[in-house]
Amino acid sequence: FSLLGSLDFNENPIVIDIKGQTRFTLQKFEIAAELGGEETKELEISVNADVKFKPTKVDPDLQTVLAFSYNLKSQELSIAGSMTDTWKNPFGISKLFNNKEVITLENTAIEIGWIPGTPSPTTIGFALEKGQFFQLDFGVIMSLSLDDGKVALKADRNEMTMNDLTTILRDGFGLKVPDIFPKDIYIKDAEILFSPAGGEVGEFEINQGFTIKGTAKLMDAINANVDFYANTDDGFYLNFYFDNKLKDKIKNELKKVKVLSKIINPILSTFQLRQAKVYLEAN
Repeated sequence: FSLLGSLDFNENPIVIDIKGQTRFTLQKFEIAAELGGEETKELEISVNADVKFKPTKVDPDLQTVLAFSYNLKSQELSIAGSMTDTWKNPFGISKLFNNKEVITLENTAIEIGWIPGTPSPTTIGFALEKGQFFQLDFGVIMSLSLDDGKVALKADRNEMTMNDLTTILRDGFGLKVPDIFPKDIYIKDAEILFSPAGGEVGEFEINQGFTIKGTAKLMDAINANVDFYANTDDGFYLNFYFDNKLKDKIKNELKKVKVLSKIINPILSTFQLRQAKVYLEAN
């Protein structure tokens, strides 16, 4: 069986204002109880609250879900907070950087589970579905169950270069720092999913499956692209491409050395790996 009771305060929300700085606006409150089937027979009680949370006077009201659950069989307590909103320049941090948009957090959550009397938490979860730090876009969701060893991880980045730090120093702090490394060394559209059984953190889910995706470039020497996905329902998919011009780069550099210039061709004559392409798909 399952039982749910709900109170809706949207028309007349309950507002808690703390010294004109922090504000909680209660919009909805739910309490539920659910008993599992013959296999589990676990009774769980949960409490959810939809609130708008304003951390400081310079921040907007952020849509947030607070959740509490208690499993009567395992005795596990679980507490989660999920911000299903976009928070730009937290705590007015942009004032330190000439009002530039420095940090953006979108769809974030934290969750922790604990059995009273045990020395460590049973579950830990963290989610930042979309974040921006200066010009860097990224996302990470991780769920870790310490009692049974289950792990779920999802992460992505738009682009990683060896000049990321110098760009932050230049754009964020106004320092005249040049790019040290060549701009054509990067990893682009990287995505990783390691989730054997799936997972969730607060209001956000991690799909079951495995993914490795991205494009790598090392000047004109190496280009590689990998797109791999697998799960228990859809099978797997792999598309891999590798283009190697490293041999030409090595030859050109070594030919500049007089001692090696005459013998470099015979030395590298057996180094012939140029391209590799793999495509596999199965249901």
